[in-house]
Amino acid sequence: MIVIALVVVTAISAGLYPAFVLSSAKPVSIMKGAHQKNNKGYYLRAVLIVFQFALSVFLIISTITVYNQAEFLTKHKPGFNSEQMLVIPVYDPELKEKAGALKNTLLNDGRILNVSFSSGTPASGSTSTSNFIPEGKSDEDDIHMQIIEIDYDFIKTYGLQIAEGREFSKEFSTDENEAYLINETAAKKFGFDSPIGKKIKLGDGEFRSIAGVIKDFNYMSLREEISPIVFKLNTGASRFLSLKINTAETEKVLEFVKKSIASFSPNYPVEYYFMNERFESYYKAERTIGKLLSAFSILAVIISCIGILGLVSFVAEQKSKEIGIRKVLGASVNSILLLIGRQFIKWIIVSNIIVWPPAYLFLDNWLNSFAYRIEINYFVFAGTLAASVLITFLTMGYHTLKAAFSNPVNSLRSE
Repeated sequence: MIVIALVVVTAISAGLYPAFVLSSAKPVSIMKGAHQKNNKGYYLRAVLIVFQFALSVFLIISTITVYNQAEFLTKHKPGFNSEQMLVIPVYDPELKEKAGALKNTLLNDGRILNVSFSSGTPASGSTSTSNFIPEGKSDEDDIHMQIIEIDYDFIKTYGLQIAEGREFSKEFSTDENEAYLINETAAKKFGFDSPIGKKIKLGDGEFRSIAGVIKDFNYMSLREEISPIVFKLNTGASRFLSLKINTAETEKVLEFVKKSIASFSPNYPVEYYFMNERFESYYKAERTIGKLLSAFSILAVIISCIGILGLVSFVAEQKSKEIGIRKVLGASVNSILLLIGRQFIKWIIVSNIIVWPPAYLFLDNWLNSFAYRIEINYFVFAGTLAASVLITFLTMGYHTLKAAFSNPVNSLRSE
C-alpha cells in the first residue's frame, strides 16, 4: 500500500509542478516562447516520471512473481493423495469407542474406498511432539519429533509410499507394542543410514524397532520444511476419521456418512473438510495478494502513462521551434519521432534498471519465507522492460506524431 501511495503522490506531483511553472510565466513570455528556457519544471517532472515508472515496474514484477509462486504452490504434489479425501474430526468419546464398528459400516458403501482413524492428518494442524532417543545414545541426545498414532489402513488411505521396510501389518502381532514407522527426514535426524531394525524409544519408554520408512510428504503448508515424524500403531486412535472417496456423488456420500455416524451417536454434529481444499486454503493469502497487485499494477501503469502523456506534450512544446527548423531543413518524420522519443526511452530504461536490484532482493526475501519456492525468472525483468518501452511508445504516439506532422510556419512565426 505504501508503494501504491508513492505512485499516486508522484503522479500528482509530476502533473502539477509543470502547470505551476507554466502558470507562473507571463502571458507575453509564453507567446514569445520564453518559458521554454526554464528547464527546471521539465527536469523535475522527468525525475518524477522515472521514479513513478520505476514503482510501476516494481509492481508488475512483483505481481508476476507472486502469481508464479501461487501457481507453484497449488500445483505442487504434497507426496500423498489429497484428492477426494474427506476428513471428519471426532470429538465424541462414545463415537470413538465405536470407531471399529463405524469403520465397517462406512466400508459397506462401494463409493468409499478406504477408511482410517488416526490421531492426526496432513493439514489438520493437530500434532503431538515427543523426545525420542536412539539406542546407544544417552538421554541428553534425545531428538524432538512429531508422533502420529495411526491404524493399519492409514498408509493405504493416504497413498503414502514405503521407501524401506514395510508398513504396519496384522501379520505382525507385535507391531502395536514393539514397532515404529518413521519418515525419511526422521531417519536423517537419527543419523541412520540403514534404519530398518534400528531401535528408538519414546522418553522413558521401551525401545521399539523401526519396521519401515515412509517417503517424505508435506504434512503441513509448503511454507514449512518437512518435519521428522514417528508413526505409532494404535488401533484405538480415533481423533480423525479419513475417508478416500471414489465418486463424483459427493453430496450423496456425505449424506450416507452423516447417517452412519448418527446411527452410533445421534446427537453428534458432523464437521468435515476435503483435504485438497484445506491445502489450497493455506495459499489463499498469496492469491489475494496477487489479485491486489494486479489491480494496483494496472492503476500504476495508467497513472504513469498519464504522466508520460503530459511530459510528451511539454517536450513537444519546448522543442516546437527546433522541430520547425529541422523540418524546413528537410528532416523526415522518423527523425522527428526519434528526436522526441529517444529521451523517453532512455528514462524508461533507467527506471527499469534502478528498480531491478531492490525488486530482486525484496522478492527473494519474500520467497525465502517458503520452504518450497520458485526461482526468480530473469525473463520477467526483460519482459517488463520490453513492455515498458512498448507502452511508452504507444502513450506518446499522438503528441509525437502531431509535432512531426505540424506546419513549421506555425512554430517559427514569432521569430
